[in-house]
Amino acid sequence: MWSVKAAPGNFQGARLVRCVFLVLMTCVGMCAAGITNVQCPTSGTLADLIALNSDPTPGCTIDGLNYSAFSWTQSPGSTTSLAASQVSFTTSITPGMLGTLDWTSSGFSVSGSNTLIYTLSYEIDPPPIIIRAFDQEMFTDPPVAPGFADIPTTICLGAAFAGGVCSTSTVSVDTFDNGTSMGNQLTDSVTFLPQSTIGISTVIDLEANGASSSISGFENTTEIIPEPASYFLVAVGLTALVWLRSKRARLLSISAHKSD
Repeated sequence: MWSVKAAPGNFQGARLVRCVFLVLMTCVGMCAAGITNVQCPTSGTLADLIALNSDPTPGCTIDGLNYSAFSWTQSPGSTTSLAASQVSFTTSITPGMLGTLDWTSSGFSVSGSNTLIYTLSYEIDPPPIIIRAFDQEMFTDPPVAPGFADIPTTICLGAAFAGGVCSTSTVSVDTFDNGTSMGNQLTDSVTFLPQSTIGISTVIDLEANGASSSISGFENTTEIIPEPASYFLVAVGLTALVWLRSKRARLLSISAHKSD
């Protein structure tokens, strides 16, 4: 009766493959988690996010997306002031999408001759995740015609806005409500070539025009795809695991054959 013992080198090789596989999977997990910065709070005010601009590593992450450079600027023509501390946010996870910010405020309301025009801007820079789409939804408390609510967002592709200027190219979405059945959600989503960085500039324009304009808030969602390098790491890890299982099966088969 024969018996065969696997050489020590085989088990050392197996252990090495296991270690490499675990390291690769850890790297993928770390990349997917977006650990380059602290996690954003799940809720708070815009003032809280603006305060993060002064951190040693500015900004924070939401579901793997790194957000930074928040600003809130009153635009010419606005007669109504609204502080960043009066604008609240919450984060949520949307199946198939990541990086959802809900913006709400009781101050998103004007009447008579008043107007509210502010620009909210920030940067999304989520290596190694790649951004491919942007979606915006308005939470509508219908304005009374001829009052209207217009929330246009401009997306700077591949760069952040610098002084309100995009140095590359832009795409846009625009959600709109004029208090009638027409004109709602003009263009609420856009898909573009994969980007590693985008700049967001959203204008909240509420015009009463002698009547009233009011919304409860709006939602910005950024859709992503994993970076090809992440797919490569997963493929390498799976290949190593298959090789290890195959080699162990061959060793067991040889041992059983010799035992017979």
